[in-house]
Amino acid sequence: MNSLSCYHSVKRDADNNGNLNRPPVAPLYMDVSFIGDRSGSMASTNGGSETGAREYIKKQVDASKTLNCQLGYYIDFTTFDDRIERPFSGEAVEVSEAVLDLLSNAMKPRGSTRYYDAIIQCVSRQMKRLEDKYAELSPEVQDLVKDQPWLFGAACTPMTDGYDNQSAVGAQSESVQLLKNFVDNYSATAMVLGGGNLRADVLATNLGLDADAGLQMGVSREECQAAMNSAATAQLRCTTSGGALPPPEMGRYFSQLERETSCSQGARIQSCPATLNQLPQLNRSTAMGSSALNHALRVPAAPMPRPSNFVVPPPPTQPPRL
Repeated sequence: MNSLSCYHSVKRDADNNGNLNRPPVAPLYMDVSFIGDRSGSMASTNGGSETGAREYIKKQVDASKTLNCQLGYYIDFTTFDDRIERPFSGEAVEVSEAVLDLLSNAMKPRGSTRYYDAIIQCVSRQMKRLEDKYAELSPEVQDLVKDQPWLFGAACTPMTDGYDNQSAVGAQSESVQLLKNFVDNYSATAMVLGGGNLRADVLATNLGLDADAGLQMGVSREECQAAMNSAATAQLRCTTSGGALPPPEMGRYFSQLERETSCSQGARIQSCPATLNQLPQLNRSTAMGSSALNHALRVPAAPMPRPSNFVVPPPPTQPPRL
């Protein structure tokens, strides 16, 4: 007897509590990126950012084996201080123990903070990869991705614990425009990890994102590692939901448990100003909105069908200050 081809996508397995859970929905293609701060101030985490880098990549590699995306599972890990480097950028199957060691070493603190330039470089590359992958598809599959944009899963998470003091003039404004294009026109998810003297919700809103897209990161080794682990989990949760809305008790980006393990209540920061000073206008151009995938995925997208028993969650309330 022939087996069902989608068996592993519908079979429910029991968790530790005996609850039956359906596997995550597998996109055709996954592209995730992380932008890690390795400036000197990250030394306060006592190696948490270094071990966190390993945990982030390991979780993505494990997910790639579970999802088995037909068109690939790409991981881009970018680091920055006053220099921007890519210790790993490739398919998940290429990750080895040597790569994990390289990533850990690449997060050792040094230098200043070139935050916005790093975002611009990383997200621009990510959109280019999505464009190239989309162009490889047949017209029929392109139409399918246009109708169901979640089939191209994309997520990006920058992390920092200090103010940018190295990026080009206008880089903050350019980052805002680029992330808006990424989220709105590529059906992508963007989240932020914030630590040190910065509030994560403010970091998120200063990049044009929802306030609850920010995850506060504590200063301890364990909290930093937990935050980077939570970033990987949240990226996977957002990109493998099949377009469905999360249940009311689950945050749009991070769960309450993820927030608590990433930053203890006593370490929550209240000293960050409400807004950062707006930098001057852009002094360089970024091509946006002209590509095939951009137009194909331009919102509003066709609504996803919902099960008959789906309950629309109540409107979100203002997220609490961390």
